[in-house]
Amino acid sequence: IYIQSSTSAGRVQSPALRLICEREVEIENFQPKIYFDLFAEVFPTGTKDVFKAKYVNEVLDEKVAKGIVTACKGQVPTITKLNKKQTKSNPPAPFVSKTIASTAATVLGWKSKKTSAVAQMLFQAGHITYIRTDNPVISADAQKMLKDYIKAQYSSAYIPPKLPNYNNPKAKLEHECIRPTDLTNYPTMLSGDESKLYDMIWRRFVASGMSAALYDSTTVDVSLASHVFRAAGSVKTFDGFTAVWTFSKKQDAELPSMVAKTPLSLRDVYSEKKQTKPPPRYK
Repeated sequence: IYIQSSTSAGRVQSPALRLICEREVEIENFQPKIYFDLFAEVFPTGTKDVFKAKYVNEVLDEKVAKGIVTACKGQVPTITKLNKKQTKSNPPAPFVSKTIASTAATVLGWKSKKTSAVAQMLFQAGHITYIRTDNPVISADAQKMLKDYIKAQYSSAYIPPKLPNYNNPKAKLEHECIRPTDLTNYPTMLSGDESKLYDMIWRRFVASGMSAALYDSTTVDVSLASHVFRAAGSVKTFDGFTAVWTFSKKQDAELPSMVAKTPLSLRDVYSEKKQTKPPPRYK
């Protein structure tokens, strides 16, 4: 790629164009490299909780990869290192106009126009509060209803010491969050699209008043014939709000509960041939 030195696309465009051209040269000159990922599928003995651990070293030769796989076949895996750290995931705020539209698009595959239309029907029928709002704040009466419901249907362990302050001081509209008017009006009492959207609103509101979900973030090293494979993920120790709000993205793969002396069994060990990719073009 050749650009005449005296050519300028402008103070902003010129640096941007240079970056684009340099990246294109990187892509054109890129030489792919073959490598092999090795995996061991293991599980705590006596369970069906299989998890996948990856070989910790880089393997560039196919013969080496096959040799390691052959050596590991039929061996008994053992845990050589186990590190745990408690983490938590906080509940999401109740819906406002913007978040209900984006969540319905992800969960239900709806366009914002459809979400607004169905929400309007729910509001007019008295099932939910006003749908034009930018403040996820929960009124005092609704907070009491929420706390009483969670305590009755779950337990006090699912009630946080203090409800998060969802108030948005920058909100322009004087309305609270989008929520059910009565939590004993269950989604199963409705049908069709109204039931689908109401179920999402109901779950989101109940979840917003529940305790955080707790996890043990875990890293485990597994030895097979002196070869080390590593798995990282989480073990959920308390479900909290996820008992109701089941649409959250999993941040980590879930691992079975283990201690350092947990006996393991091997299901399979194998290699996958991979190839490095050139840097992507700018978007």
